Amino acid sequence: MEETLQDLIVSIPPPYVTAKCWGVLDGDDGSLLFGRNEHVPREMASITKIMTSYLVYRIMKRFKINPKKEMITVSKYASGITGTTAKLKEGDILSVYDMLHGLLLPSGNDAATALAEHFAVIIKEDREKQAISSKNPRLAKQNSKGEWEFNKMIYGHSGIDNKKAVKSRNLVKLFVEEMNKTAVLLEMHNTSYSNPHGMCVIGNSSTISDIGIISSQAMKISLIRHIVKKTKFVCEGKNSKGLTRNHKWSNTNKMINKDPHYNGLKTGTTRSAGACLVANYETDCLNLIIITLNSSNDSRRWQDTAKLTEWAIDRLNSVEEYLESVKMNE
Repeated sequence: MEETLQDLIVSIPPPYVTAKCWGVLDGDDGSLLFGRNEHVPREMASITKIMTSYLVYRIMKRFKINPKKEMITVSKYASGITGTTAKLKEGDILSVYDMLHGLLLPSGNDAATALAEHFAVIIKEDREKQAISSKNPRLAKQNSKGEWEFNKMIYGHSGIDNKKAVKSRNLVKLFVEEMNKTAVLLEMHNTSYSNPHGMCVIGNSSTISDIGIISSQAMKISLIRHIVKKTKFVCEGKNSKGLTRNHKWSNTNKMINKDPHYNGLKTGTTRSAGACLVANYETDCLNLIIITLNSSNDSRRWQDTAKLTEWAIDRLNSVEEYLESVKMNE
């Protein structure tokens, strides 16, 4: 049986794709089914934003935050972030719910930064509370590498707004620290985050296997699933003067336009990372995550994904049919 099954598997070789690394994974648990160079760390570009959205959700769940009622004010720092953006301006006010759309659909680096700043304040205040309650000053102060110094005399007494008192860069660093802690908790052992958006920075890398883990976890969250399957999104916010400002974003993931079974998840592209994609393909009886890193260009990224999806389905069906026939003959 094993030799015959092996012959069957070998007889269905993977298609040629331009991606340097690729993988097909079980969408239910993130386990690897097929892959090439699946354990080789590579830059992942905006695939990083999957973890950003996942961590935002975890924080909201922990502190019982309503994403449609929690408002974010865009800082000067966030509005100045380059690369792909949601075209946010300093002083714009949007709900977390809307900001997550700006993160995941147009792949807004500015939205990623705004979310990181906002939720880092919540993390920071929680740490300060824990430090004060434990009366342990060591917990209230991190070393200079993190550039954080928490002064318990300020917290709760000075009236200083933490969002203004702490520099944006330091807030982002704190959020990224939590991203890496979360990766460890998820056993993503070959992943390192350097920022919340994925722009070219040494050390922002992951593997097919690790990306499969976070992708599987993210797609179990109804809020994220609800967002990433959309082709477009329109929302209304306020500008710095309190006037209504409309936002309209389109999904950079073109696979969801090609086949209704594709319902996510995230694109990523930088010069050094190449064209990357995490696609979720789901039917009544099948849930696959297809990951391609460093395809030769955007167009080939879609082709690579479609080829791998079709091949994986054929291969899984062939193996299933074979196992059924063996079972019937036993």
